[in-house]
Amino acid sequence: MRTLSILLLVLAAEAAPALDLTDAERLAIDADPEVQALAAHARAAGLDAIADAQLPDPMLALGATAVPLPELDVIDEPMSQFQLGIEQRVPPRSMRSAKARRAESEADALALQAERRALEVRTAVRRSWTETVRLQQLIDLTEQRAELLDRYAEALDAGLQSGRVSQQDLLEGRSRAIRVQRLLADLRARKAEQRAALAERLPGTALPARLPHGELPVRLPGEGTARPDLSGHPAVRAANAQLLTAEAGIDLAEAAFDPGWSWNVGVGRRIGDTPMGAPSETMLNARIAIDLPLFTERRQSKRLEAAHERYRAAAAGPVEVRRTLDARLASALATAEEYAALVDVYGDEVLPPVRAAAEAARDKYRNGSIPLEAVLAAEIEVLDVRNERIQAERELDRARIELAYLGGL
Repeated sequence: MRTLSILLLVLAAEAAPALDLTDAERLAIDADPEVQALAAHARAAGLDAIADAQLPDPMLALGATAVPLPELDVIDEPMSQFQLGIEQRVPPRSMRSAKARRAESEADALALQAERRALEVRTAVRRSWTETVRLQQLIDLTEQRAELLDRYAEALDAGLQSGRVSQQDLLEGRSRAIRVQRLLADLRARKAEQRAALAERLPGTALPARLPHGELPVRLPGEGTARPDLSGHPAVRAANAQLLTAEAGIDLAEAAFDPGWSWNVGVGRRIGDTPMGAPSETMLNARIAIDLPLFTERRQSKRLEAAHERYRAAAAGPVEVRRTLDARLASALATAEEYAALVDVYGDEVLPPVRAAAEAARDKYRNGSIPLEAVLAAEIEVLDVRNERIQAERELDRARIELAYLGGL
């Protein structure tokens, strides 16, 4: 029974679709708390915009007039009456429109901040994923190097016994083997760190034991793609949206100079015993009140000045963001150009002759013209060059990821 359960688990694991880089990016964005919070704030601001454009709720007005003092005897006073009415406050249309525009601008800014955060999460996942893939490759090569170096040390030990090599050569060979073991431990620790970073962004998702290689959605300038247009980057657009929000704040402060008004309509019922000649005991009451914004120097004017200062502060945002992105783009392009050329050099000029030299060494060893340690040294050199090429590809990956981020991909 236990064997059957294990078999079913294995079959289920094989049948389940393997997690790839695209899936990891999507899951990480869906699970990111900051993306969710910013999206919720954007929706809330959009709802505020609808509410801010509406008139205030009407008020029920209850009152009494012509109540005699100090007796409070409303029965003997013919002018006393109780009143019931409705009152409506009407802020200036410019105020309601400005509040709605500011809330809409805040909603747009928050939505763009959520987009910027999603791009940052996607970029972080790509970095950890590709770093893990490259570390897997480096670990594979380093394990092969460690095995070859152990064999190389054994061959040197045999050569020392026969007098072909010196004691110094043997010590250097053993030192190289120890250093590779230390490097292997470091690579494994860094791979575990990168996998932990991925697991943190993918709660509840099981990572494959070995991550597959993921294609990055960007090519380098000169490979059929254009230089990234930074004006459309979410960070730039979010900073511009914050500037529009500050501009809407100026409109709101200016609207405070416009007068609002209110109206009140109701009925009053006379309750005294002696009418004052009027045939009806029920009276209609109506009133209109208009704001008089006469003393604006220390209130409306100060708020308008404050709104202009907030606009000046927000205006620095797009400038700072664009400068930062421009610097990052220049650095990424230079890095990509250097390492793309280096990868080509390793692939076209360095690795082929090293492999040919290793093959020639194996032929000579089979002919008995060179010892085993010479063959192992040539094979180790091949692995060293492959290791250096992967390191260059690793730096090129980082530049590609940076260019993808700057292009908003």
